Amino acid sequence: MFRKTQPWIYSTLILLTGCASYEASTLSLLSSDVAISSPKNDNVLVSWKAFDKKDCEKYLDRNVIAEGYIPVQLTIRNNGTDPMYLSPNNFNIPLPSANEVADKVHTSTGGRVAAWGVGGLFFFPLFIPAVVDGFKSANANTALDADYTAKALKEQTIQPHSVFNGVVFIPKEHANENIEMFLVNQKTNEKVIFSEIPLSVR
Repeated sequence: MFRKTQPWIYSTLILLTGCASYEASTLSLLSSDVAISSPKNDNVLVSWKAFDKKDCEKYLDRNVIAEGYIPVQLTIRNNGTDPMYLSPNNFNIPLPSANEVADKVHTSTGGRVAAWGVGGLFFFPLFIPAVVDGFKSANANTALDADYTAKALKEQTIQPHSVFNGVVFIPKEHANENIEMFLVNQKTNEKVIFSEIPLSVR
C-alpha cells in the first residue's frame, strides 16, 4: 500500500511551480534632449534607445536580444498642428510583428507539463505541480502577448501635440545597417524622414 502523503509535501510542490510568470515595467518617455528632427519638419521630434539585456528584462521580462531581435524604444513628439501617420511599413527594413517576437520568448507550457508529468508516473503528487505550472505558464504567455502587442509600434495617427511611445524590434541581421523611418503628414501627404537612426544604447 502507498503511504499517505503529508500535506506539507503538496504545499512544497506547488511552491516549486512559481517560475512561470510575466512581470514587465511600463515604458517611460524618453527625454527630448536626445531627440532628432527632420530637416523638413522640426516640429516632430524622435528620441530612441536601443535596449540592452537589462532593459529587456525590465521592460519585456525576457532576453529578446538572445532570440535575435534588438528592441528599440521610440518616443515621437508631434509638436506641430498636423496629424502624422506612422506605420511599421514606414521603415527601410522589414519589422517583425509583436506576435512573432513574443512566440520566440514564450515559456514552454507543454514542456513544463511534460517534465512534471513524467515524474508523476513514479510519484503521483507530481501531477499537481504539472497542472498548476501548466496554468501559470499559459497565463504568463497570455500576459506577455498582450503586453508586447500594447508596447509595439502599430499603424496609427499621432495627433497634433501628442506623443507616441513604443518599441520596434530590429532583426539582428540588420543591426549594422542605417535605420531609416518616415512619417506622413496627413494634411499635405509630405513625408517627414528620419535617417540613420543608430542602434547604440543612448
